[in-house]
Amino acid sequence: STNSISISNLTMTLYVNNSEVYSGSGTSYTMSGLSAGTTYDWYVVINNGTESATSSTYSVTTVALPSISGISPTNGTTNYNSTELYWTASNASNWQAYINGDEIASGTMTIGSNVQASTSYNLQSDTSYTYYVVVSNAFGSATSSTSSFTTVPLCAAPTPVSPADNATGVGTSPTLTWDSVEYAVSYVLYSNAPGVGTISGITSTSYTLSGLTSGTQYYWYVEAFNGLAPGGACATQYFTA
Repeated sequence: STNSISISNLTMTLYVNNSEVYSGSGTSYTMSGLSAGTTYDWYVVINNGTESATSSTYSVTTVALPSISGISPTNGTTNYNSTELYWTASNASNWQAYINGDEIASGTMTIGSNVQASTSYNLQSDTSYTYYVVVSNAFGSATSSTSSFTTVPLCAAPTPVSPADNATGVGTSPTLTWDSVEYAVSYVLYSNAPGVGTISGITSTSYTLSGLTSGTQYYWYVEAFNGLAPGGACATQYFTA
């Protein structure tokens, strides 16, 4: 063989693991029947009928079979309060998530080791669900264990603490307070006070108003949010600044 040859009337012969798999004039070849997690060595010999040249040998390793190492919420979880469903997979390029036996979402993911992924679903409060995930790549698929879990109950209505209903002379920067509610992760405040309207995501049981006008009556009420849906709202409270 030589290092350079005439480029007319070339024949390309592809060898994989020292076995000839293709011979012709093409410059590419699509392999089939490869195995997962396997290393293949390949090289090409070109020939013009009188001379030949051999390429360097290259190695390529196919992706291993996919696996899934965990899902969340885990089996037996109670009072789950997120709309996100999670899993951890290796060597997976595609996924399908199932709730109560029905596919709820699917997509692609980055192939790698212990890759975390998630999808959202409109879980309802105080409800039982089963959940599992199927991951796959070009060589096969893997199914997680099935998780049975229940979601958090709806929150009760908070109890207003201060100012007292119909209180007067509370000032122009009063602090509204209410009792904490079981299962609440945040609260939503409604008021006609300046700059309020609706404020969500309050994680304490108080909120300080500002910029009120003395002698003007205002209202407020609050509801608790369990992470999935709002619960009952307290009765509307009134006060005069």
